Amino acid sequence: ESETNFNFKFKENWLEGKFVNVKKGEYTLFNFLSSSLSQINYDFLFIEPNNLVLLKSATIDFTFDKDRDAQPADGPIALGKIDIGLDSAILKGKLISAETGDPINGALVSSKSGSKDITDRNGNYYLNLPAGYHLISYQALGISNLDVEIILNGDAKLNINLYRDFVQLDEVSVSARRLDENLSDNTAGSERITLEEVEKIPPFLGETDVIKSLSSLPGVGTSGETSAGFNVRGSGGSENLILLDDAIIYNGGHLFGLFGAINSDAIQSISLFKGTVPPKYGGRTSSVLQMELKDGAKAKKIRGNGGVGLITSRISLETPVFEEVSSLSTSVRAAYPNYMLNGISNRDLRTSSSFFGDISLAYKHKFRKDNSYLKLSAYKSRDVFDIRDEVGLGYDNNLVALNYGKNITKNLFLQAHYSYSKYAYNFKEDADNQRFNLDAFVQNQKLSTSVQSTIFGNQDVEVGLEGVIYGVNSGDVFEKEGNEENSFTFTFQQAYSFSVFLSDRFTISQNIDILAGFRSTYFSAQVDEHQFGFDPRASINYRVNKRSSIKLGYNRSRQFLHLLSNTSSITPIDIWRLSNDNINPSVAHQISLGLFKNFNSNNVETSVEAFYKRSDNFLDFKNGANLLGNEEIDEEVIQGEARAYGVEFFVKRKIGKVNGWVSYTFLRSFERLLGDTPSEDVNGGNYFPTFFDQPHNINALANINFTRRFNISLNFVYNSGRPITYPNSYYRLNGAVIANYPDRNNGRIPDYHRLDLSLNLKSSLRREKKLEANWSLIIYNVYGRRNAYSVFFRTNQNSSEIDASRLSIIGSPVPALSYNFKF
Repeated sequence: ESETNFNFKFKENWLEGKFVNVKKGEYTLFNFLSSSLSQINYDFLFIEPNNLVLLKSATIDFTFDKDRDAQPADGPIALGKIDIGLDSAILKGKLISAETGDPINGALVSSKSGSKDITDRNGNYYLNLPAGYHLISYQALGISNLDVEIILNGDAKLNINLYRDFVQLDEVSVSARRLDENLSDNTAGSERITLEEVEKIPPFLGETDVIKSLSSLPGVGTSGETSAGFNVRGSGGSENLILLDDAIIYNGGHLFGLFGAINSDAIQSISLFKGTVPPKYGGRTSSVLQMELKDGAKAKKIRGNGGVGLITSRISLETPVFEEVSSLSTSVRAAYPNYMLNGISNRDLRTSSSFFGDISLAYKHKFRKDNSYLKLSAYKSRDVFDIRDEVGLGYDNNLVALNYGKNITKNLFLQAHYSYSKYAYNFKEDADNQRFNLDAFVQNQKLSTSVQSTIFGNQDVEVGLEGVIYGVNSGDVFEKEGNEENSFTFTFQQAYSFSVFLSDRFTISQNIDILAGFRSTYFSAQVDEHQFGFDPRASINYRVNKRSSIKLGYNRSRQFLHLLSNTSSITPIDIWRLSNDNINPSVAHQISLGLFKNFNSNNVETSVEAFYKRSDNFLDFKNGANLLGNEEIDEEVIQGEARAYGVEFFVKRKIGKVNGWVSYTFLRSFERLLGDTPSEDVNGGNYFPTFFDQPHNINALANINFTRRFNISLNFVYNSGRPITYPNSYYRLNGAVIANYPDRNNGRIPDYHRLDLSLNLKSSLRREKKLEANWSLIIYNVYGRRNAYSVFFRTNQNSSEIDASRLSIIGSPVPALSYNFKF
């Protein structure tokens, strides 16, 4: 080597004030440079034929100021230890908000070579790149666009602290999902809708609704204009398990379903499982909706957002308690609809009053010593509605949840959960010397623990236990008619369940991922009344290629808590009952098969999924059942079979000046009810459509971005009319006209369709500002379609015949202006 002349290239200021200690001895030039430069955390690169280039260390951490250029250094940054002959290397790192310390999820990290990734919820990214020169681009909504030149010599880490920039990028990803998560997720029938997507749907009266937004997804619908809750694949709303930080919510609507029960500003993530449900969830036979409250654990300063609308106002705050350790997230919402009721010409409505509000709290604390966390969540809502001081309705949702998590080892994670949930409701009527009052509630306490392990390499195993104590008071009833009074209390029902669950996500080949597991439950309502069930669940994802996959899933579940109602949607005065010697647990079996394919670098998602579901011990009412205030209500129900099948089509464009999605669902849902005697059989013991049988459902959403500040959203909905019972004749008895109803659900209300529009003006593009403010003008039901919520029949006083009347909740365009802010 002494005979070779080398050119040593470096920046002189890199070596100013640097000293190294070298032991006396003989060295080759390469060994000498390696041992000495490592002392000052430098490296070097040999470039043929005789050039030596001084390099900085393999791990680089940068903080970029707002006023600096995007490129952080003069020329490329050298990363990684030199490995002669290396073909490719791994570049990984983490994106952090320099202002708040929060990880930046959903950011697009890409190389000109074509490799790209989306940062996960912790801000991590991962690229597999050829060794050599690369231009790495970092793009995220609300974050300064950044391009970094690197020379990748070996596996390296590049962490970036980024500042906010209020200039919107041309191409960004607003999702925390992988680009191909719809293909790689091995849970058949799962849906994850982001809050950004929810906010694009034109909301009723300007109030964004997390739960109602689900109806835009394939296979999900509602029973009417103002129905609370949602229906999944031909099943009722009471068959959905709604969880908030793993605690149960029993009624998902405010003001009879006009508004959602949860303030969307308080929500951090949303997941819906409508096919194969992970074994950790149980207790319902249709679907699981899991929502998480924001905890703001990384907040360094107070952050907030909120809005003011025609009916409601809301505000949410994320407040640091101990920096980088704990914080408190608070959300409050209140409604003031009375001023609108007072302006209506209808006297009954003008003399009525209503109110609803809700509050949620989430406190999260991280324990650095043992790498664990504790999250305390609480939620309360209240609804009150009075009609002319004669009829009153009120109901409350209350819950508190405690979640604890700990990394026992690198590959072993422990979770523990406790929650208490209670839903209380009351109904009163006081008119013309008659009084009626009903007070009831349903509650539960839940305790669960699980251990998740990845110590088996390509497997993710979770095993756990869950115990639930149920309590149901179906009503304290008081009746008075004239001088006669009557009062009684339904027998308080109490039961408990104990469940064991196991799930295993594993890969058996490069193209096949599997989720397999089971949930086994023991249920007891009385000393001598026991139920035991074993529910296997499995899902297989076959990755055909990088752009398509096939998913096959099977799910069995059971339900011990039932809602007795003669309406198609959840109402405040429905009656909850536990399984007992008269009411058996419902058991549902479902199989689904889907093809998923992406186009245009995963920007366009398409899917088609078929399913078949059968339910045993499906609960419904006998003909002529008497519900309200009936002490023997268990004798008024009948259990039978139900089946549903359908096909769901979905096309979605995620980014671009025009983006959105279109979903179409073909759905049929039938039931058969056989009584103890032939006279109790409904519809002659034949299958007939359920309330949720709607063959055709279309949802289309389009977002058109005209400029960086102005966009329009259009939402179109079409549903086949749901079944209803029509009379086929009438007769007179003692001068009264009485309708004859031959078969249940023998007709349909008219088809439902509606177009909504919102015009959105975003805040200014100034870089420096303390408040982001956006305005939205929403027009709900643009062309004023008078959709039927129901059809009822009454005697025409002039002709003494039975006439059909259409009940429409909203029959004209409803405009609204909302102001939303963030700081």
